[in-house]
Amino acid sequence: METVKEAIREFTQNICESIKKMNQPIPIRLWVRFKDSNGLRIASHGEQKLNWGPHAYAFVPIIGEAPLLTTIVNALREDPEIATKIVINLDDEKEYIAFNTIKANWLWDRVITPYLDASMHSLRKVAFDDQLFDIVFNDFVKRIQTINPHLTRLTCPILNFRIPYEIDLDKTTKLRPLTLQEMEEWYNHEPFKIIRDLHITDLGYSQSVVEFTIEEPHASDPATRMQRVIRNNQLSQRIQRILRLVTNMPVCFVFTETVSESVLYLNRQILAGQHNQRILNLPEFIPMLNEDQIRLLISLWNSDGSNVNANLIDLALDRLTDAFDRKRDEDKLIDYWVGLESLFAPDANQELKFRAALRIAAFIGKTAEERLSIFEEARASYDWRSATVHGGGKPSKRVVKDFPLNKITSKTGQLLRTAILQIYQSSGEFDITQIEKRLLTDSIQAKGDV
Repeated sequence: METVKEAIREFTQNICESIKKMNQPIPIRLWVRFKDSNGLRIASHGEQKLNWGPHAYAFVPIIGEAPLLTTIVNALREDPEIATKIVINLDDEKEYIAFNTIKANWLWDRVITPYLDASMHSLRKVAFDDQLFDIVFNDFVKRIQTINPHLTRLTCPILNFRIPYEIDLDKTTKLRPLTLQEMEEWYNHEPFKIIRDLHITDLGYSQSVVEFTIEEPHASDPATRMQRVIRNNQLSQRIQRILRLVTNMPVCFVFTETVSESVLYLNRQILAGQHNQRILNLPEFIPMLNEDQIRLLISLWNSDGSNVNANLIDLALDRLTDAFDRKRDEDKLIDYWVGLESLFAPDANQELKFRAALRIAAFIGKTAEERLSIFEEARASYDWRSATVHGGGKPSKRVVKDFPLNKITSKTGQLLRTAILQIYQSSGEFDITQIEKRLLTDSIQAKGDV
């Protein structure tokens, strides 16, 4: 480690001398701070902070071509403990300049910037000081000792969702409250500027994040890396489906941040998520997840397709989830009915309305009165569905009057969600043919009791 230290010491001295020779004021940037205001996070004021970005743009290309960089890289590789944390081959001659820039950027972020900050704080100027360097270098060593080069972390701020405390879904996935510090780091992070203007309001409405921690060997081939991108996207989609099912809210992600780091290489990407999905209510009016919902959420996440009815409800859950993103009630209604028909009428080709409505009412209703009410609502909803699909007209005047489109659409969504949850939570395999048999059996028993 002494060889590494001496190489980085010389590296840091050279940077300090070069900055002094420039004889220019240190750039200042405005760091936007946030505060809580009635459950909403809003930008409150700005603080002036040192901005070493312009110096990085000036020096990193020079550092990348400097012989001293090779000395530092070789010294890091020769250290047995550090060598295991270098997992990316950055020596491809075809990409020599680009890879050296990656190495230089990592050293700038992990060594030079912390030293320059410490120098301005302690010495009130940019100057090299041995004692100060020792402190910064020791922190640098501690940091790289904690690096796990096989670890990738995905973090997604969530809209329309509140939790009372941190929830561990499994060993690698958790939901937790979003901190003000995280918001500030994201907002003030320069690469975030590309999507910041679009999503700053949504970020302010976010109360929680979902965090995935994935440990796997480094992959350099494009095919494996693309497979992992697809896998990560599927993880996000899966948790979103489950959160929407549990909360009956249009839960969505503002963006997804992916971070992985090994010695000499830092990968940080921010990809924009859905936009304009924020509901109008302030976060304080978004219902807090209760204990029953938390237990259901953990159960759904850990079932991972092992539930006996998982394949059966898959299409219905997809349609329920998609409906949250629709703007028009007519489109939502079609989604709901595709889901309901997949559950209650996959075998029906005649009298579809009657048969589906009967099965839905018999399966969901707990009492005779409730079953009759659901039956009438399901039939009216199907009339609206048919009118929409076959030309965009309207059903009968009675249906329009007694079951307005906005209300019947909401009710249909509730029926689909209730059916999915009941099927998921049932102990045995779901069999639609048993619904009618059970209904007839109950009817015969009722006659016998008279």
